[in-house]
Amino acid sequence: MRVQLSPFPNLRVTSVISPAEACSSQQALVEWIVTDTGSGATSAAVWYDRVWLSSDQVLDETDVNMGQVANMSYLNPGESYRNSMTVTLPQGIQGDYWFIVATDVHNHVYEHNRENDNATVGSKTRVTLTPPPDLRVVSIQAPDQAFSNQTVTVSWTVLNDASTPGAGGRTLQSRWYDTL
Repeated sequence: MRVQLSPFPNLRVTSVISPAEACSSQQALVEWIVTDTGSGATSAAVWYDRVWLSSDQVLDETDVNMGQVANMSYLNPGESYRNSMTVTLPQGIQGDYWFIVATDVHNHVYEHNRENDNATVGSKTRVTLTPPPDLRVVSIQAPDQAFSNQTVTVSWTVLNDASTPGAGGRTLQSRWYDTL
């Protein structure tokens, strides 16, 4: 008697399209293509693709998990799908980085002995440091005089001065407090 396994899928990230340049704390679009390179169709109703940011081309515990995206379609052998994610790069980083994308990160699709080829590294992304903001008070409105225990209204305008060399980047906080 001879027992033969039924054909099984083999999901692979066959392409990662990453930006050549990006800025820290800013958004970047990462795209990828997943192909069933096996001899069988997928049978899981959903599986997840995950994106990491890496300072080298090796997926390990030092890489930053940028998020994951669900895939809710079946694939026959040879079929592919294209997916994408807009990620926000960490604050304060600069240098060469790589986006690594892995498919079926929770092993929802049985691939027999081909689970170790699900990740692919994209091309190098040169990350530049986003310039810091240069916030300046450019005008103040207040009464000419006031008396003790009197309530007064004071208002001011703050400008992010992009004319300062190396500054004028966007503020990363959604709010902050000014003091008088």
